[in-house]
Amino acid sequence: MLETGIVLSTQYFSFVAVIFLILLSLPLSAFLGWVTGHRIYQKLGYDEHPPKSIPGAATMSAMLALLGLLTAFTFGFALNHAQARKAAQVDEAAALTTAFLRADLLEGAEKLNLQEVISEYAITRATDENIMASKEVLNEYLQSTIEIQSKLWPATMNAIKGNTEPPIKTYVASGVTDVLDTHTYRLAVGLDAIPPAAKLMVLLYAAATLFFVGNHAALCGRKLTWRAFVFALALAAIMVAIEDFERSREGLIQLDTTIMKIAIEDINAMLVLRRTGGI
Repeated sequence: MLETGIVLSTQYFSFVAVIFLILLSLPLSAFLGWVTGHRIYQKLGYDEHPPKSIPGAATMSAMLALLGLLTAFTFGFALNHAQARKAAQVDEAAALTTAFLRADLLEGAEKLNLQEVISEYAITRATDENIMASKEVLNEYLQSTIEIQSKLWPATMNAIKGNTEPPIKTYVASGVTDVLDTHTYRLAVGLDAIPPAAKLMVLLYAAATLFFVGNHAALCGRKLTWRAFVFALALAAIMVAIEDFERSREGLIQLDTTIMKIAIEDINAMLVLRRTGGI
């Protein structure tokens, strides 16, 4: 029985809610910073007696530089996670097809039984729903696929017993173990994600930096121009993309399952031929 307490990097809010939060909070932070700075500007009488210099320019530059590094690293991690999930699916699709074809080297009725189990298992590996949405959904999916997966090794042992040549036994068995290994790898990369606390930290730091930008502009006696809002929205778009990469089945950039579906169709087509004696 699969443990229901499996650790997940679950998202606490829907993707739409996160987009709304990011797009609203960053421009609003710049505006609130300017409003606060403008009040201080009037309170200190800077409108009548402008100071020679306003402190904080060096601090603002340092904050912007650090924000750039944080955003770049976070975006890079999210992009790598998305690419790893795609590669894991391709590897598993290839492993399933290879294991099915290697079974052709065997003889006897158990060979067809092994190929049928591989086909049955492959069907469970194509997922369209957002299985990472909650612990319950993930566990339900894992229980269904592991139930079929548990038949793979017994079917392999039955298929390679008898007078099968040792090299062929090893060749077929290694193909099945590759299938089992790719399941583990695909699950690992699926669970791998940027911690929500880290993404929240970047968002809060971005909001604080934009607040400081707006505040410094007001203390300098400048208005908050459209350039500040464009910068805030551009930064928000990058952070939305980061969140999108992390949600491979919920966001706008979703994991394409076409390669797995094609592999399943090929396996099923070959299985029909084996049953009818076509190959």
